[in-house]
Amino acid sequence: MLLTNKLTTVQERFLSHTILKGDREIGTSDFERLGRLICSASSQDLKPYKQNLQMFVIIKEQLLNCIGDDIFVPNELLRDFLLRTNGITNEGILVTNELSSMISLLPILGLSFIKQLHPVQIQSILPELRTVNLSSAQARAIIDKILQNTSITEELLDSLGSTVVGIRPNTLRVIPPALLMHILPSMAANKGKLSPVQKLVAVNKLWESDNINFFKKLDSLTKDIPLISLRSKVKILLSNADDLSQMKWSVQQAQMLFGKVLEANGYNITEDILSSLGFVAQGVDCATLKHLSTPNRFLKLLQFFRDLPIELPVSLRSCLLEVLNSFVLTVETVQSMQPQLLLDLQLLKIRRFPINITQQLLQVIVKNPIPFLKLPSSKQSLMVDWIVQVLNLYGGRFTKAEFDLLGFAIALIADEIFIAIPRTEIKRHLVKMKNYCFDGQKKLLLGDMLTKDTMFGDPVNWTSLTLDKVDRLLFFLSIEDIQKLPQDVLILERIEMLFHSQKQWEDSEFGSTCQQTMEKSDRDDLFRKQRILLQTAVGLLNTRQRQTRNDPVLTCSVIRTTLPSAWTIDLLTGMAADDFTNCLEMIGQDPNFQPFELFQLLERVKQIYRLVSAIPPRVIEQLGRIATQFSEKDLARLDLSDLGAVAALGKTAEWTNRKLTVLFTTFLHVNRLSVEELDSVSLVALGHIICGIKPADMAAINPVEFSMAVLWIGSLRLSCEESQLHGLAKLVTRTETFGDVSQWRAEEFIEIGSIAAGLPDVVLSSLVKEQVEGLSPIAIATLPPKKLSVVFSPAQIRMFNYQQAVAVTPAQLKELGDVQKKALDMVLTSWHRTAIDIRGRSSGRNLCASLNGVLLCLICSLLHTRQEARL
Repeated sequence: MLLTNKLTTVQERFLSHTILKGDREIGTSDFERLGRLICSASSQDLKPYKQNLQMFVIIKEQLLNCIGDDIFVPNELLRDFLLRTNGITNEGILVTNELSSMISLLPILGLSFIKQLHPVQIQSILPELRTVNLSSAQARAIIDKILQNTSITEELLDSLGSTVVGIRPNTLRVIPPALLMHILPSMAANKGKLSPVQKLVAVNKLWESDNINFFKKLDSLTKDIPLISLRSKVKILLSNADDLSQMKWSVQQAQMLFGKVLEANGYNITEDILSSLGFVAQGVDCATLKHLSTPNRFLKLLQFFRDLPIELPVSLRSCLLEVLNSFVLTVETVQSMQPQLLLDLQLLKIRRFPINITQQLLQVIVKNPIPFLKLPSSKQSLMVDWIVQVLNLYGGRFTKAEFDLLGFAIALIADEIFIAIPRTEIKRHLVKMKNYCFDGQKKLLLGDMLTKDTMFGDPVNWTSLTLDKVDRLLFFLSIEDIQKLPQDVLILERIEMLFHSQKQWEDSEFGSTCQQTMEKSDRDDLFRKQRILLQTAVGLLNTRQRQTRNDPVLTCSVIRTTLPSAWTIDLLTGMAADDFTNCLEMIGQDPNFQPFELFQLLERVKQIYRLVSAIPPRVIEQLGRIATQFSEKDLARLDLSDLGAVAALGKTAEWTNRKLTVLFTTFLHVNRLSVEELDSVSLVALGHIICGIKPADMAAINPVEFSMAVLWIGSLRLSCEESQLHGLAKLVTRTETFGDVSQWRAEEFIEIGSIAAGLPDVVLSSLVKEQVEGLSPIAIATLPPKKLSVVFSPAQIRMFNYQQAVAVTPAQLKELGDVQKKALDMVLTSWHRTAIDIRGRSSGRNLCASLNGVLLCLICSLLHTRQEARL
């Protein structure tokens, strides 16, 4: 077999095309050696071999292997070699004895196919389904099928695997704790896909028992244990020190537990005791840490925190940096620091590093891109600028070694240096660069570079191979240049690959972190380009083409490999009912649809199910943003008997106040509940719908149940009115919950999140530093603008950390006085003393000050003008 594990995607496609289209006749043995290169071939290259049964079987098996390994396979290959073969008919019916061998196709075949399978068939393939990447709706359909004719047993729960995300909250609630333990390994492996409701049901049921074995099994869900529940088991936990230290606690849990350990040791903690606490040690308070940080012991403490496999809390890092001010930074000190802690150092201090520590810093940055990308964007750029100065790279003469040395940081060098890099070097490193995190300006520059003769030339002359090389960087081109691409290279198969490459990057840890700091205008620009590329490829933007050929017929398979909102709304609503319902979950999750488009999509849903009252809960779960277009009358008719459906509606933040009230009333009516009867699971399921409770009714909520739910509710940017937030805040300050706020430490504020915005003015204005540290950024952003300006003095604002300060909204900023704004500015620029504007962007650097800078500004101005003209 050919060695393909070291080849790039471009090399694989080129190699497969060259072999399949070469002069030499291809035999069966050649196909066997091709291995996964088959998956990189175009459908046109493989079609000639479809009639040869032996070759066909090899191609089919290899395509299935690729799908099972999460390697992308275009739709046309799927249709020609898998979906239209003797294993599957046009309706998607698998011959029973082939079901197991075709298991990796199940997510592609979708809901309509799963519905046609018999429960016995599904149960027979459950062991193989454990690792298949199913959507939530598909997993629910599978679990519902299984439970039609079988009871819940240990064997069933042990074998759920990835299908665990489909188990309904209502079902979880009736499973006895001893039996529920068997589901925990599957929940741990798929934790990211579980809903907060599913997690809380499992945690509540197991936490009710005093069996310490249950606690050990809960390790993967440790952070989901409500703080108020944790308090009730402190004695049991403290008596099992080994388990206590090994469980992966959240920040607020660790802070609470450390306080109890400190109390149990007579407020006298030694370095050995702290080191023995494992994950609990992240909860150490600053006073205790400073007491332990003697010159002889501090290096060991740094090494201990460095080796904890977690991101240290901001308050702990700030305390460690305070202590570091008393020490000289040596190579050994830098080596003992956790990457995030090292990167938190003030820029002034970093600029004093000698050359050997600077080189070490660069290695830390390149090896730890995620912590670096979480820094303020201004600090990122200034740090890289300084490193480039130290390495004397201002001339732009980057060698391969220097490219490798800078790694992803090449995307952060100053624009005037970036534009001077030899095009040959950029072309040579393009495969790596497509994975980097570029800001809007760099995208514009790189996109323009790609179209120059020194690189790939005018897009009008680009070939399929060029698109393979450019890959997702194609979306850095201007819209005008994208529309120049030859029609013969814009085949749908190629577009699917480009969309897949972009999505693969977005789903990676690096890509998802990069997107968190991406400007909304950049996200909107990307979507416009994706839509124009797709619609140009299929002839929807060319009037002459539209007159000579019919519009494409959309299927769910095509939607799945592109982007729902990139297609016209008429094509989406014109899909066959089966295809539309198969892709409803994906359509509902698309963030790019406008309200009028969501309305038309909802009308299509209503056409299919005729009556709103007839829409099953499993469908309501899939609607996502589409559901926001229901009228108040429609919402009153929904079947909200299933907590999964309620949680799906509660996850959406785009409701009007009136609709939230109707939803809450409907939920109570359908389930025959009163406000007093709402438990923690129901409250978590309600999510944003909790803002539909009238202020007068807030007091009727059980305070203990609400305090068990506040971990999740407080993580939401609630649209509640001030009086409603006040009512919710009262619940967590009751004697039976967290008590008087004056006695709170940081952990209570972290736990309640945005609900802190409802605390009375006099309470918030009295907060001390440790309490202010616990306010979450979402709590800051949720405060009514006038309230924030009234309750926080300049001295309290100076207690904010960077994340809290940057959470202040433009509306809140307007209400602040001059002294308060100055205090906020000091926090936003605490990492550097250069003047930076109030939103945290450097104003101390004039790119147009040099000759290179002047040329750069002229180029960027022209590029921006051309972009805006096209838009």
